[in-house]
Amino acid sequence: MPSVPVEDPQPPANRDAALPRDSGVPENSKYTIGTLRYTNAGLVALFVWMLWGDFCFNMMEKVVPLVLPLQLRTLGASNTTVGVLTGSLPAVMNMIITPIVSFRSDRHRGPRGRRIPYLLWPSPFIAISLILLGFSDSIGAALHRLVQSTGISNTTVILITMSVFMVLFQFFNMFVASVYYYLFNDVVPHAFLGRFVALFGIVGSGAVFVFNLYVFPYAQTHTREIYIGMATLYLVAFWLMCRNVKEGEYPPPPEAGEDSGWLASLRIYFRDCFSHTLYLAVFGRMAFWSMAMTSATFLTYFGQQLGLDLKQIGSVNAWSTALLLVSLYPAGALVDRLHPVRVHLGSLMILPFCSLACFFFAKGYWSLLAWSLIGTPPLALMSASVFPLNTALFPAAKFGQFCSAQALLNAVTLMVGSALVGLFLDAMKDYRYLFLWMAIFQAVSCGCMVIAYRAWRKQGDSASLPQQISPAKTTA
Repeated sequence: MPSVPVEDPQPPANRDAALPRDSGVPENSKYTIGTLRYTNAGLVALFVWMLWGDFCFNMMEKVVPLVLPLQLRTLGASNTTVGVLTGSLPAVMNMIITPIVSFRSDRHRGPRGRRIPYLLWPSPFIAISLILLGFSDSIGAALHRLVQSTGISNTTVILITMSVFMVLFQFFNMFVASVYYYLFNDVVPHAFLGRFVALFGIVGSGAVFVFNLYVFPYAQTHTREIYIGMATLYLVAFWLMCRNVKEGEYPPPPEAGEDSGWLASLRIYFRDCFSHTLYLAVFGRMAFWSMAMTSATFLTYFGQQLGLDLKQIGSVNAWSTALLLVSLYPAGALVDRLHPVRVHLGSLMILPFCSLACFFFAKGYWSLLAWSLIGTPPLALMSASVFPLNTALFPAAKFGQFCSAQALLNAVTLMVGSALVGLFLDAMKDYRYLFLWMAIFQAVSCGCMVIAYRAWRKQGDSASLPQQISPAKTTA
């Protein structure tokens, strides 16, 4: 059922602020955001299409971080090589591409809106490059036969081939991975945003659960089939979602008279995003969290070090994800009740201790499963509060721009961290130390959030106040 909204004949002057985030919508009225109005059925249809797209997107995105490291290990690649290809390389591309795409998406005006064009056109190229990754060993071997007279080894040619296809995949996926989440802020009525984010997290966790339990155990025996299946599922799902979800009308782009050139746009971008302590601390909180999670790439190797097979490792991941799934909606309700800033800070205070517990006490299947499950509820609180935190603190009219600034700092830390964690684990020669790495940088992330919390309280302890600050006129 298409989520076709009813257009408001009189668009408000400020489309992004059409409905306050904390306003209630009467049960018998149409649900409004900007120029969009939804009936009950239209709102349900919107949720169904957006959540279906998210389910398939999450299934597709699990292929590279979970399956590709196994392909690389088969080739004898070092931990450093795995970290660079799966972490540092995407981070470099993220640092370059995401700010440009986000800045332009905020200011794009077209028949399909400002977000959907950036989701629709890259999708076929994502699917093609993903399938090419699945066949990279055969393609690399064929290329090696053409250049074997040069003395380059077969493994080197295959690694280069994988790297090229990884670049293609990440390039096109960067468009979707950033802009997709901005769409929520444009088409979901803000009175329902908290509940949507909770359902969004549940569906995403469900996709991870399904992948780990039913797909991942076949990662080494049916590699190509997994790549082809996930690419096809994603392409069909996103085409249907983009066809059935409609954007409304927008006011003229922010600062339309100033951003007519790369230098002017760059000046506006950095002036807006990096001139207030609150925003810098929020950016740092996410950047160091991402640095901590670079070690998650090696969790499969840790499980194998403990003597677990892929089915057991997939089982640990699946049941942790299942608990995350059932915890997210209560966590979302708590976020709505206590405010995302407070909930996010509280969860970050707990998570480093959970990582340390895994470092000291995870000795086999049952202990790894137990400590993974214990750490899941605070992770649910953290996950449920991320998007509401950004929505509450970032200016709505430039939401993509501020999210991309956060992604820019993430990319810097990921670029460095993904290489360093590989070197760190190569030096330690024990994958257990990935949990120590995780705990240290989770603690640094928590420190950044403490600074953000203090800045938030200093500004008046208000969710909407930072949106009233003019970043261009304030200083850190």
